[in-house]
Amino acid sequence: MKMAAPQAQVEISIVVPVYQEERNIPLFLARVIPILEKVSQTYEILFCLDPGKDRSLEVLKQYSESNPRIRTLVFSRRFGQ
Repeated sequence: MKMAAPQAQVEISIVVPVYQEERNIPLFLARVIPILEKVSQTYEILFCLDPGKDRSLEVLKQYSESNPRIRTLVFSRRFGQ
């Protein structure tokens, strides 16, 4: 997946490891985004996705299409923690 360059200098980056978390991604974003928006308008959330059998990638694609601050890095294989 191609990662777009951030629009401005990013003040806050949150890196989130993901493995079969399709149910938790919406909950996580619903809690984190409002907090980040209060703190800074120049933030990014970078999801690092280990391939799994769920729909985590599709969920992340939907969110990143509507919010350019959400980015996804997809590993070629499962690396684990």
